[in-house]
Amino acid sequence: MPAEHRRWSWRATARLGIAIALFVVLGARVGSAAFARGFDLLSVPLVLEAFALTALSTCCAALRWRVVARRLDVPLPAGRAVAAYYRSQLLNSVLPGGVIGDVHRAVVHGRDVDDIGRAARAVFWERAIGQVVQAIVTIAVLTIMPSPGRLLIPVLGAIVGGLLVATWRMRRVRRHGPGSMKHLTDVVGSDVRSLMGRPVLPVLAVTSVGIVVSHVALFVLVAHADDQAAPVHVLVPLAVIALIAAGIPLSVGGWGLREGAAAWAFAAAVGSASTGVAVSVTYGVVSLIAVTPGAALLGIDLLRRRRSELPDQLRSESTAPRGVLSHG
Repeated sequence: MPAEHRRWSWRATARLGIAIALFVVLGARVGSAAFARGFDLLSVPLVLEAFALTALSTCCAALRWRVVARRLDVPLPAGRAVAAYYRSQLLNSVLPGGVIGDVHRAVVHGRDVDDIGRAARAVFWERAIGQVVQAIVTIAVLTIMPSPGRLLIPVLGAIVGGLLVATWRMRRVRRHGPGSMKHLTDVVGSDVRSLMGRPVLPVLAVTSVGIVVSHVALFVLVAHADDQAAPVHVLVPLAVIALIAAGIPLSVGGWGLREGAAAWAFAAAVGSASTGVAVSVTYGVVSLIAVTPGAALLGIDLLRRRRSELPDQLRSESTAPRGVLSHG
């Protein structure tokens, strides 16, 4: 097994181990009843709401990706972007690390436009912009609405500030660094200038906010399925805390980290860690169900590839020497 594959295997195993360990700790803390309660909250209306909100967030994400890709001169059609994003979300939800789906759509798009490098940069910037906007929205929510999550504001602020400092440092490297680093910073600088322009930046911001709002709305709906009397202004900060934790690439699809953050947040805000675990489990299940169209799309892509490969195989067999094809 190549060294790169071994490293990926170890990382995948470690992330799966982290998720399992967190579930074991949570189970010992709140009991298995909290997880069973999470499945009891499932209902047809809730699943339908999850499908609708996930479709909205997926369309926003696909539009954000298309805008970034167009600015980097690797455009893609709207329908293909939405389909690719559904596939990406499914893979990110079931595979360790939360980025395999993004790698998949970057490679497929890159092959379509014959430029995997630019396609990979488009996916990177699209996801990075989304993470930054999510952090900013989280800071704003935790600042405006009372919640135990205010302790996280300095941490998130430091992350955003660190990105700004890194950008400033890259400008210095561009002027005084070695040639290879200058090339890298030239590429990054060119991409940033293309994406920070007035026609593009508002679209990226609005679509990113739309994605966050869709996810928060689904979390709040799940929480209301457990307690219809719970105030929205209490649930929204708890939702952003759980969702920002789920975005940390240290588990499988955010499982474990999301439940742990929800348990802490709900325990601090409403005095019930088990409620946080139950709501987070339900959210994870309905979110996974809502991206299952990606499985059908993956199957369709596999069939298309096999059909496209079949004529090549038949052509190679028809042109092969008779002696090679005969057995006697």
